Amino acid sequence: MRHGCSIDDTLDPSIVRAIINQIATRVQETTAETTARLVDLQAEANIIINKNER
Repeated sequence: MRHGCSIDDTLDPSIVRAIINQIATRVQETTAETTARLVDLQAEANIIINKNER
């Protein structure tokens, strides 16, 4: 049994690239969704602040 082998040693490089690409795509999608939600929450907070200041 080999010790210390990495994923690069056990999977074809094209499979490793495909996995990395899928992870990168999901991270980008999640970041975009989270950023959009943050913008919405900031807008809602500004509306509440403005109402309370009146």
